[in-house]
Amino acid sequence: MLLTSASSSGLQRSSTSTSSSQPLIGRVAGDVLQLPVAGGEAFRTATQRCRPQLEGGPLLPKLQRSGAWPGSEPSRGSNTTVVTTLHVDRLHLLEAHCAVWPHTIVAAVYAPVSATRRLVCLSEGNGGGELARRRGSFLSWLGLGGSCTYSGWSVDRLKRLVRSTHRRAQKTGQCNLEVSFWTERVGAELGAAAGLLPQAALQNRALLALGPEDASEHSAVVLLDSDMVSVDIWQLVNWPTRWARALREMSAGKALVLPAFQLTPGGVAAAAARGEAVGLAAMRDALEVATAGTKGRTRAGKIADSCGARCAVKLIMKLEQFAEAGKFPLKQLYAEGRATVYSDHGFASSQSAALPELWFEAGDMHGDPDDGYPVAPQPGFAPFTMMLQRHVPWADERLRGSYYQRAWQALACRAMGLQHVVQPNSFSLQLPHDGGYSRGEAALKNFLQLEPVLRQLVEEVGRGAYVPVTSFGDSNICKQRDAPAVAPAHDE
Repeated sequence: MLLTSASSSGLQRSSTSTSSSQPLIGRVAGDVLQLPVAGGEAFRTATQRCRPQLEGGPLLPKLQRSGAWPGSEPSRGSNTTVVTTLHVDRLHLLEAHCAVWPHTIVAAVYAPVSATRRLVCLSEGNGGGELARRRGSFLSWLGLGGSCTYSGWSVDRLKRLVRSTHRRAQKTGQCNLEVSFWTERVGAELGAAAGLLPQAALQNRALLALGPEDASEHSAVVLLDSDMVSVDIWQLVNWPTRWARALREMSAGKALVLPAFQLTPGGVAAAAARGEAVGLAAMRDALEVATAGTKGRTRAGKIADSCGARCAVKLIMKLEQFAEAGKFPLKQLYAEGRATVYSDHGFASSQSAALPELWFEAGDMHGDPDDGYPVAPQPGFAPFTMMLQRHVPWADERLRGSYYQRAWQALACRAMGLQHVVQPNSFSLQLPHDGGYSRGEAALKNFLQLEPVLRQLVEEVGRGAYVPVTSFGDSNICKQRDAPAVAPAHDE
């Protein structure tokens, strides 16, 4: 395996690499032929496979639960739950999730705090550099002096913020929202990794809240980042013939991939002409695609005109009234160059294996069945997926970062026998926001912190000895923690 470098156009092989090597995860390179073959059925016992950290291993996140709020609309529950994790700075995006998903959402909210239990600005966008600049200062000790939205806020004040956002999302949206709030004291011992969201640990906390050992054979989850919403999945879930087909596929070991897209900036001039901020214009455009339909666009515009950008995420309370499929307006935007394939900053290959051009021609939103197509194995693939809850492998808490977690989970799923199949009539769409977490992950100093961990994980998969490491690895949940969860890698 080789260490490769990044450029503005994405990752490239280093001059010392061979023609058969390319990045496997981020900058960790390996022979593409050594990607694990999807075989076996280890995924059927995925929720039982985890183990504790070995002595001398990397520090695991030490999350402390600081609050939890159940959903107030349990009647809106269904056979499918959206699972998302988010930094407290992105808390307002929960309202967007609740506006476009009419069933249960389980969200784990995260806040890095100082020794005085005040929020510190250690977002993935700055890669931990702020910690280095402010280390040892009085402001740093207080958790003050940062540039993030809630810099210096106490845990109690943040808890009230999360609670009020939860209530507001339930009142204005259409979901059943279950939220847990987690804090982590971060310090110099984490190094650059302190600037990376502990997404693996947070996803595990959200899945634990669902009760993995009691998961029904018919229970599915949609795994999303904080800034991604699923579009039209609710129609699949509530359309009996389509759901029956999806359930058969997932039960047979399929992970349904939701191709990811993002909208290009709407234009400063156009936004100024409407007398609104560019951010509001971008949010309006994204939610118009998510809700679709002329009536939906009209209502979106009225709400956006009467309030600010964060208020705009309250759009569309009943999607059934605007059932024109979101895929078709997206296709038009894509043809016009106003929508593109979603790109994790610095990781150009994260979505391309889903073949978006083929996706636009696949399926028929108004017909049956949903004829998807398999994903060709590709290094660096980091999809947003829908799969049976009991088949989701525990996230490996040795890793931090959102891109790294998704990319590694895709590889681990494949090694456990799951196959990725693109769902042709549903997709995921990025919500506009400031900054990108994966931008910090692509920074060399952050990667150097994670590179030994990634190499270790890749080697474990290659030996057929990989079992996810979790903070609850010594609990009764991990009934098969000593059994390999994957088959060795083979040539394809």
